[in-house]
Amino acid sequence: MIRDRPSPVLVVMDDLDRLTPDELLLVFKLVRLVGHLPNVYYLISFDEQTLLDVLRRSDLVGDSEPRAREFLEKIVQVRLDLPAFRERNADVLVDRSLTAVLHSHELTMMPNEQRRFSEAYFRHLQGRLRTPRAIKRFFGQVDATLGSLAGNVDLVDFLLVTFLRTSEPGAYRVLGRHRAELTGTSFDPPRQTTPHPFP
Repeated sequence: MIRDRPSPVLVVMDDLDRLTPDELLLVFKLVRLVGHLPNVYYLISFDEQTLLDVLRRSDLVGDSEPRAREFLEKIVQVRLDLPAFRERNADVLVDRSLTAVLHSHELTMMPNEQRRFSEAYFRHLQGRLRTPRAIKRFFGQVDATLGSLAGNVDLVDFLLVTFLRTSEPGAYRVLGRHRAELTGTSFDPPRQTTPHPFP
């Protein structure tokens, strides 16, 4: 029996704000119906404003933010508001993630590599790596694909190409199609000239 378990059961539901209005209402209905089971607790995570927008698109709430808030308050008993993820937090997480990847593959960045990556990061990557999800996704891809390439590729180029592959797959495919031109390895056969019929 659940009541007799030595430890409570915690049900975690993440990213509720990504559901459609009908899916969200169904989840809340299930939580409400089984929410009083003994020794069972629910932890639901969401972006509040996005969730309110989803609720406002439902027939139950209608286009009314006050009604959406009232509905949400009936479901959520204890709020745990996380502080906003600031730019400085993102930069710190990027630095820690890069350090962890380098340590995992027994690599170090030379001063010139650090300068190159820093310039690319602040010019191009910083604006796209603003959430923990985006940062973890990027460095997860770096860590997973570096493998046997460690020490055999230009590390900064590898980081930037991985960013393109992860965040801009369309641009990455274009690079693949024009790889020879970009790397200077394309081969253009010499053109044959037709001899002029007159001297």
